[in-house]
Amino acid sequence: MINLDTIQRGDIYELTYVFYNIGNADLQIELVTSCKCTSIDWTQDIIKPGEGGLIKAVFDSTNQDLGDLEKTIDILSNTDPIIVEAWFRAVLVE
Repeated sequence: MINLDTIQRGDIYELTYVFYNIGNADLQIELVTSCKCTSIDWTQDIIKPGEGGLIKAVFDSTNQDLGDLEKTIDILSNTDPIIVEAWFRAVLVE
């Protein structure tokens, strides 16, 4: 969870999630998705045990309702469970 605190509607925010493969097998992230207000880029190479990667999200707050918001990023990979979630939240003001 990344907390952006209070943000201005219309601004664009870049978030970076850093993660590590703490398992015993190679990690392959197949797909990362979110709402249409958020573009996503991620480490697409195989991540060996002990290595890390990044998920970068760019959130455009332009068309969002004012007040509390929470967005989910779904991460589909060869893990158990196969879908893991990351979140970010904020309070949107004018």
